[in-house]
Amino acid sequence: MRIDADELELEDPLLEDQGLRHHGLPFTGTRIDREPGSIAETPIVDGSAHGRHTRTSIDGVLLEEAEYSRGRLVGERRQWFHDGQLRSHVHFGPPRREKEWNERGVLVLERDDELKLRRTWTDDGELRSERRDGLTREFTHGQLAWTRGQRSTTDATTFAAYTFVAEVMHAHLDTLLAEHDREHDVFIWVHSLIATARPEALGVMRRLFTNDSLWIRSTALALAGNARLTELRDDVAAFLGDARVPPREWHGSTGRSASRSLDEVARVALRQLG
Repeated sequence: MRIDADELELEDPLLEDQGLRHHGLPFTGTRIDREPGSIAETPIVDGSAHGRHTRTSIDGVLLEEAEYSRGRLVGERRQWFHDGQLRSHVHFGPPRREKEWNERGVLVLERDDELKLRRTWTDDGELRSERRDGLTREFTHGQLAWTRGQRSTTDATTFAAYTFVAEVMHAHLDTLLAEHDREHDVFIWVHSLIATARPEALGVMRRLFTNDSLWIRSTALALAGNARLTELRDDVAAFLGDARVPPREWHGSTGRSASRSLDEVARVALRQLG
């Protein structure tokens, strides 16, 4: 029996492949799902998807192939573009493994639950992000931009990633600020440096103290105090005598409020540094 999907009832709207009924009874047969340009066929046994599922284009090109067991996807699922180019390949495992490609055959996603790994690439094949062992790394033009997450103390690769962040920040801070205009991300980077590469963090902080952005200078001073970077005490003290400190009526950059002037922020930071 072949029945269109809209003629079947669902016991639970959230479970599209289980609890299917036809005229009040568990359905056994083939469910037909029609979408613009394609038709899917799924075998149903006693109300649950069970067997080989396929989706084909109107002109007969195979677009998707998967296997169900009692309403759950098992084994492998493959999807193709209309020209036959592989679009995705999922191994449901466990562990689950997954890859996706764009229409030009460029890998854009890789996931491996056993390795706790997830990577993405741009359509041009440049690495965009990597998440592994609780650590997320973002890339710009193939170069590491920033890192977040908890560092594993036993994973040498993860520690090396944090060290690389320190090197990138120390060498390319001005370029990163100018190109990306993401001031908040800068302080995500700095937090990573303080925790894992303190000498590099101190050098970056000193450069932030002299940045043209008043908000960056203020936030850097506050961070120095909050993180108790005592090595910067003399730098903060010298900052208070800097002629570049703006007047008390300064209110921060557009979109951000500042209830204290920059010299007040520095005084608070100095007290926190002892």
